[in-house]
Amino acid sequence: MAEVVRGARPLFLADREELLARWPVSGLADATAAAGEQAWAMLPLVAPDGSAFGVVTFAFPAPRTFTAADRAYLGGIAAAGARALERARAHERLVTEAAGAQAALTAADEEREARQRADRRLRLLTRATEIVTAAEDPEPSLRAVAELIVAEIADLCAVHLVTAHPALAPTAVAAAEGGAQVTGIEQDGGGQVTGTEQDGGGRTGGTAQAPRLRPLIVAGSAATGAAPSTGAWIAALASPANPITQVAARGIGEVVSHAGDGWEPPSDIARWIRQAGAHTTAVLPVVRAGRVAAVLSLTAVGDRAPFTEADLAFLTELAARAGVALERIDREHSAHSGAVELHEALRGAAPVVPKGLQVASRYLPAGAEGDAGGEWFDVIDLGAGRAALVIGGVRGRGLRTSAVMGQLRAAARACARLDLPPGEVLALLDGVVADLPGREVATCIYAIAELDTGVLTLASAGHPPPLVVAPDGLVSRLYMAVGSPLGDVHRDPSGYTDATEYTVRLGRGYLIALFTEGLVRGGGRDVDAGVSDLAAVLARTSEAPDDNLDALATAACAGLGRDNQPAPADDAVALLLARLPDEPTAGPTLLDVTVDGPSGLRAARAQCRLALENAELPVEIIDTVVLVLSELTSNAVRHGRPPLSVRLRRLGDRAVVEVADGGGRLPRRRHASPDDEAGRGLGLVSRLAVRHGFRPIPDGKVVWAEVDLVGPAPADPGAS
Repeated sequence: MAEVVRGARPLFLADREELLARWPVSGLADATAAAGEQAWAMLPLVAPDGSAFGVVTFAFPAPRTFTAADRAYLGGIAAAGARALERARAHERLVTEAAGAQAALTAADEEREARQRADRRLRLLTRATEIVTAAEDPEPSLRAVAELIVAEIADLCAVHLVTAHPALAPTAVAAAEGGAQVTGIEQDGGGQVTGTEQDGGGRTGGTAQAPRLRPLIVAGSAATGAAPSTGAWIAALASPANPITQVAARGIGEVVSHAGDGWEPPSDIARWIRQAGAHTTAVLPVVRAGRVAAVLSLTAVGDRAPFTEADLAFLTELAARAGVALERIDREHSAHSGAVELHEALRGAAPVVPKGLQVASRYLPAGAEGDAGGEWFDVIDLGAGRAALVIGGVRGRGLRTSAVMGQLRAAARACARLDLPPGEVLALLDGVVADLPGREVATCIYAIAELDTGVLTLASAGHPPPLVVAPDGLVSRLYMAVGSPLGDVHRDPSGYTDATEYTVRLGRGYLIALFTEGLVRGGGRDVDAGVSDLAAVLARTSEAPDDNLDALATAACAGLGRDNQPAPADDAVALLLARLPDEPTAGPTLLDVTVDGPSGLRAARAQCRLALENAELPVEIIDTVVLVLSELTSNAVRHGRPPLSVRLRRLGDRAVVEVADGGGRLPRRRHASPDDEAGRGLGLVSRLAVRHGFRPIPDGKVVWAEVDLVGPAPADPGAS
């Protein structure tokens, strides 16, 4: 047969002898005899290209002479067989090629579907990233991400915030570096889920407390009906075997099949799963700063493709976008807390109120989140029966506004130490605001109240005028000139300001109410309407006990709608109520004389001593007061200008010495050397008096000192 294939020619063997003659092979004769074959015709199977690809053999039981007709007939059979086999081979090739083409098409379809799925997922990640990075408010952006997830890949999305005991996120790097790592969860006898920590040496430490969670955001599609309520999720989180707490403890996501016998949720959640036809839930950790900050749960229902373990990598990456929003929320909360703490620190402790003056105040933060505003108030004891009442507000909210407020409050107290008139104080504060970076705008009222006379001198820079309440409940609004806000316009370098001083004399027991616009504008009111509402509340002051100003402040805030949760747009509120004394705080004037130069100094000392002796004061106190009066009067004679006058009066348990002269030069304490013959007067006064100071007046200045009448003179020098 090999010869037939090689030559592609037929071979005819008439008998066995011819066969053995051509191929004398041992055993061939026996094999043919056993088969009963005596003659053979071997014809090649020839392909269309002339090559032989096989042999067809005809065996005959008796010797046979092959005629030309036999040979032609057998050749025709061989040719027909060759053609049939060739067609079969071609068909087989076609079937194989078709199968290969189908496999290629299937692979192409799968590749295209995978590429489209990857593109959809990439677009989803991109959109989620844009939402959390572009939004100004991170919490609404987190809700927007949840709604995007519901619209694209899930039917229910819930964000559960870890509120306590956050677990470490398991990382190979942390384990390699020897950091503590949560490696699993356990259940104690009470069913409490806990985490197990390992140190760098693989030693198991104490059992960590299970993370505590609360539902923050729940978003569901309309097709599934109402999403489970927050209360239902809280009940679900209380179950020790719930997968959400388990993932929060392990830090590794998982897919929960609701067809299995694993988690048995509470009735409300189970009812929703059954009614909606939910089949799988993907539970994913949201990692921030190496710890699990939240858990994201995504539920698929109905015809939506179920979640699988292969989806966890993508879903975990999607959950990381929620982590960006959570980080911004945490950062804003930290900044918010810092601004509130800074504001409280800069507002200072409760002010020291002069004897006889009753004060009540309120500060309410801005907005529904309690943002720190720029509102502030202060009461400053100026000495000699006078007090400064200050209230103001810086436009805006937050850390920067609180810082500006603190600078203004400190500057106002520094001006009060100089006992400057209200107009000059506002001019200096305007300069402080103008020097600040940026374009800050603030309002302020600075008022000086003389407690014994009831004289109130004040000026306003863009701030609403105060209300004054008589003891009989009659409320009046001081219609005073209101200057421009601090920093609103460029000021002249000389300190010019358009704040005008206004002076009014009030009676005993009058109430002064200073407030910020946030109080009267609350609830969208017009300012005038809000002031009228405040006046109506204050008018009832005659019905309240005289010493219950705190209750009146509470009623004023409640009457204008600031006793409950404020609206997000509501500004911060500052309210300062000050009531003048009902009874005289100053005793009779013991001395009020004019000093005519050095010659009148001895007479002033003698008259002072006589007046104090008539008041039956101890000798030590008399000597101290006379010495203080002598030092202040001597300084006025030497450094001041006429006219010069001396007044001595009692103010409670203190004696107040006031020396006025026509000079504008303010006294300045000097540190005299041992060889100096002068310069020790104010130093001596600071040791003998409880406090001392000076204030400018229109025609000069007044230098004053307070001496305690009931105790020993202080040995320590104090600031005035």
